[in-house]
Amino acid sequence: MATAIRHDSADSPGVTTVAEIPQLDPKPHERLFDLDTVFSETRFCHHTTGEERVVAPPAKLANCTDPANWSPGHKWFSVSIACASVAMSSFAAGSYGPIVDLLAEYWNLSELVSNVGILIFALGFATSPMVLAPLSELSGRKPVILGSGLMFLIFTIGCSVAKVYWVMLFCRFFAAFGSATFAMGNGVITDIYDRDSQNTPMALFASAAVSGIGLGPLVCGFIAEYADWRWVFHLQTIIVAVLIGLTACFGRESRVNPILTQKAKVLNNWYEKQERQGYYALVAKKEESEALNVLQSTRCRPRLQGDEPSGLWQIFIQATIFPAKLLVTEGVVFFFSLWATFSWSVLYVCISGVSKMYQEQYGFSLSQSNAIFAAVCVGGIVGGVLGVFQEMFGRYCFWMIGGSPEARLYFIRLEATLLPIGLIVFGWGGEEQVHWMVPAIAVGIGSVGITVIYLAVFNYLSDSYGDNSSSAIAAQNLMRNGVCGFFVLFTAPKFDALGYGVGCSIFAGIGLVLSLVPWVLARWGRRIRKNSAIAKKPPESAILDETLVEAQAELRHPPGKIHY
Repeated sequence: MATAIRHDSADSPGVTTVAEIPQLDPKPHERLFDLDTVFSETRFCHHTTGEERVVAPPAKLANCTDPANWSPGHKWFSVSIACASVAMSSFAAGSYGPIVDLLAEYWNLSELVSNVGILIFALGFATSPMVLAPLSELSGRKPVILGSGLMFLIFTIGCSVAKVYWVMLFCRFFAAFGSATFAMGNGVITDIYDRDSQNTPMALFASAAVSGIGLGPLVCGFIAEYADWRWVFHLQTIIVAVLIGLTACFGRESRVNPILTQKAKVLNNWYEKQERQGYYALVAKKEESEALNVLQSTRCRPRLQGDEPSGLWQIFIQATIFPAKLLVTEGVVFFFSLWATFSWSVLYVCISGVSKMYQEQYGFSLSQSNAIFAAVCVGGIVGGVLGVFQEMFGRYCFWMIGGSPEARLYFIRLEATLLPIGLIVFGWGGEEQVHWMVPAIAVGIGSVGITVIYLAVFNYLSDSYGDNSSSAIAAQNLMRNGVCGFFVLFTAPKFDALGYGVGCSIFAGIGLVLSLVPWVLARWGRRIRKNSAIAKKPPESAILDETLVEAQAELRHPPGKIHY
């Protein structure tokens, strides 16, 4: 039976009215939501007086928006920070080359031992995503980026003050460990852009990654010649500190599930605050039901995206074991990773090989020989611009219709030959001591090839493996960075023995063989994905016989006519 309370009537003082006390349901009401759920003003009712009031949702919800709905300005700010961060990480990798001889002289090291710093950095860069990236699945990208950035900063300072070589190696490993996750901008890009929109920011990201490798020796070559070698690390410390500050002040979380979790926390705190004052959300009003007003304690639970592991250990296993499994069981992942590994290894060989060749063959000084790395910067920029415009042009080509992963491989089939061409021209041009501009141009051509390969590998793996794309990319990252350090350490002596012409010809031959990978996948990629247990299956309508595709092409473009 309903109880009642008496109130003085406003029209007739002393006259009381009876108000029914609402029922309070002891069972909590659970409200599921996602990023598209709109929270508007909510009607609350006091559980003893029956007083109603409308409360606006908390202002903090404005910080829990879908990253895909961010303003274009904030999206491009996030891309700019991501590109600057990966360029800084690449800068740190390339900055070691100009000071190798100085470190060998300072600590009385052999050439092989002094080059271990390149290997150590590559190993740190390879292992970091396997350890730190799983944390971003739980806590979000921003905390991990800031934490790894601080690690990058602290251990770079350690490199600058190291008194013994083993301390330098120790600090360099953990600086690389932090820099790899600090540069996880490709994950941020996939968070805020859909497939049709992410090519341009990813092209800029790839351009920054390659250009940073060239910028490191370009700048640090002058520092090494005209200042103390420790300033190589002082400069990195300053730039990293600025990037951390910008990320901390203006960066926003981009991963959906941590945003949903934070949104649930904000909403539940809001409901709890109202309930502590005696106000509960109305579940049913009397005019809508025969019963009294029904109140319930309300709690929000996010509808998380995907079937994600519940704990850090499960995420860690998924982030380490599964990528390794992909490398072994998925031919697409293995050969794409092998292709990316080779191209990245060539870039690392350039860190020491280009400068050395110009000093030996052309008599350049340390700063002059490292200035040639401007060609790597230019090549990275050209490769990024090429990646942007070929995607725009491809939208008007018949083979891009439908947006299959294989459609992205048509241009790279020819562009992949730029790397072996650059290697041949650089090697024999330097061997025969032709004008110094010829090998420099060859370095730029090869850098264009490396940039478009990097972009093609990322795009194809992202498109082909869907929800498992992060694991596929992690697999190629592990192989690419893990192998290239050893590649540099053990191929440099053999490269010197063979000579620049023969050595580069061998590399060019390997690159030419690996450039067949996009040709094979452009032809049979749909069938390979259809038979894969992990790759994203193409729709049945997309699995066309190649002769039908060619017939459609002939209908659109009859032979004997030129089409623009």
